[in-house]
Amino acid sequence: MPSYQEIYEHHADRYDELVDREDCENHLGQWLDGALSSPPSLVVELGCGTGRLTRMLAKHATILRAYDGYPHMIERAQQVAALQNVTYKVSDNASLPEAKHVADAIFAGWTIGHLTGLFPNDWKSRVEAVLDGMDRIAKNDARVVIIETLGTCVDAPSPPNERLGAMYELLESQRGFRCDTISTDYEFESATAAARIMGFFFGEGMAERVRMRDTSRVPEWTGIWWRAHRT
Repeated sequence: MPSYQEIYEHHADRYDELVDREDCENHLGQWLDGALSSPPSLVVELGCGTGRLTRMLAKHATILRAYDGYPHMIERAQQVAALQNVTYKVSDNASLPEAKHVADAIFAGWTIGHLTGLFPNDWKSRVEAVLDGMDRIAKNDARVVIIETLGTCVDAPSPPNERLGAMYELLESQRGFRCDTISTDYEFESATAAARIMGFFFGEGMAERVRMRDTSRVPEWTGIWWRAHRT
C-alpha cells in the first residue's frame, strides 16, 4: 500500500476511483444545497484534491478559489472538469495567499485531519494555525466549514482514532463549531471492486473488512463542522 503522500503525488487517478463512488446518496450535496441557499460571491477551498467537493461548491459560488498542496491532484481536477468560475492554486493550508476578510465561505474537506497523523506530537498547534488562517481570510459573517471522517466500513459514527477525536473536541469546545453527521456510503460495481479500491487507499486491513462484508456497498460516516466566522 502506498502512503497517502505517494497517492497524492502520483496516483490521482486511483484516488478518483475511490472518491467518485463516495456518498452514493448525495447527502453532502443536499447539505450544501441547504447551507448555501444564498450563493456566496467568493468561496475559498482548502485541500481541494481532485476536485470532487470543488465541483459541488462551484454550483453555488460566483468565484471559487481552490487550493491544494499537491500539483498532481490539481492537474487531475482540471482534467476532470473545466469550470469557468474556479481558479486552482498550489498552497499549503496554513499559508493561503489570500488577503484579510475576503471570503464569504471557506471549506476544508478531508484535509485538516491529516495533520493529526502526519504530526502526532504537535498536530494541535498545526491545526490551530490552519484555523487561524481560515479566520484571517473570512469576512465577519462568512460560513466556515470543515468536513472530516467519522469512520469507514463501520456501522455507527465515531472518531476513527484518539487524535482525531481530540481535534473534533477542539473544534467544538474551543472554536465554536457545531457538527452535523451524515452517511456518505460508497457504492462500487461489485464486492470485489470494493475491496480492491478501498484497499489501495486504506490498506489491506480495510480490504479484508470489506471482503468480510461481501457487498458492493461500504458504509461511511462524515462529520460536517460549521459556524459563522467570529471577529
